[in-house]
Amino acid sequence: MTVRIALVCMATFWLSACATVTPITGQLSGEVLTRWQQRTQRLEVVDQWDIKGRMGVRTADDGGSATFVWERTGQTHRIEMFGPFGSGRITIEQTPSGATLTDGDAPPVLADSAEELLYYKVGWHVPFQSLESWLKGIPSPIVPYHSLEVDTEGRASGFTQDGWEVSIVDYDKGDLLDLPHRVFIHALPGTVHLVGESGEDLGDRLDVRVVLKRWQITNETPRT
Repeated sequence: MTVRIALVCMATFWLSACATVTPITGQLSGEVLTRWQQRTQRLEVVDQWDIKGRMGVRTADDGGSATFVWERTGQTHRIEMFGPFGSGRITIEQTPSGATLTDGDAPPVLADSAEELLYYKVGWHVPFQSLESWLKGIPSPIVPYHSLEVDTEGRASGFTQDGWEVSIVDYDKGDLLDLPHRVFIHALPGTVHLVGESGEDLGDRLDVRVVLKRWQITNETPRT
């Protein structure tokens, strides 16, 4: 089965807390700017990881949550989700040629992206392409961003990009780099159009909260 859909949407949750980020507002100093730029350059080339966490999605009147494992090697992604809306395990695999969803013994479902498949399966609009960068703590290099806030260590605490307000609440200190522990994203008005199962208009409120329990980079050099 092949699915082609318009990403209007759906769903909820509230999640749980490491080193809280204290942002610097206004123009960045030379030292902080240098740290931010160096950190961004290192993270932009990271394309192999093993992540485990919990994701919650909330609209004005509904929501859900799921545990997920996200493995990436270059342009190949494998995302396993456990328990969205009381379901079992679903697996989404994405390559440059497209994405496939498997759910038990049901026939595979094909689409262009993981984002389309997750919406098709559970009604969640999660911007996976941008989330690849946001979970690293940096804006996506694909589209412009603004309202950047950075702490004294050169770590982003928040920014706005592509209709989403991204907040990085805190970081875990890793062997390679400090990586986000909690990432909250909020759809700005007009970014999504939420539609219920019966076609009713549910407005445009959408919040996605991610708490990361495991964040392992597999193609970086340890910090010295």
